[in-house]
Amino acid sequence: MQEIKYRNYRIRYHCVLGWFAHIYRPGANSAMSDIIEATREEGEQILLVRVRARIDREEES
Repeated sequence: MQEIKYRNYRIRYHCVLGWFAHIYRPGANSAMSDIIEATREEGEQILLVRVRARIDREEES
């Protein structure tokens, strides 16, 4: 499992049969309810684009 940060949100992601990411709000110990997904063919970069878009939407609301 890999972990990165974007806008102080913690993102943990990995690939099993496909790519999956869990997003943690700043200071939170539990993940947000959304699980972001991408297929193996779409790859890690598409997953991270979707994760960043989800965080950007969260910040706007």
